[in-house]
Amino acid sequence: MTTKADPMLQSCDLCGCQNAVQVHLSEEVLRKVSGMQGLSADEFPEWCWKGAVLSNEESVEHGPILG
Repeated sequence: MTTKADPMLQSCDLCGCQNAVQVHLSEEVLRKVSGMQGLSADEFPEWCWKGAVLSNEESVEHGPILG
């Protein structure tokens, strides 16, 4: 899977994950990996989609980056 934005996506400054990869991961996997890294939702910036995923038990729209 790829998106039109993949060439512009860098790695996350907080967790180090490649954004071009992690935007395609399920919320379950994102939560599991963040837990393994010892990261919680409140450590991500307010504007970060990954922080929103980690803070909600319900599904979160990732926004236009996946389009």
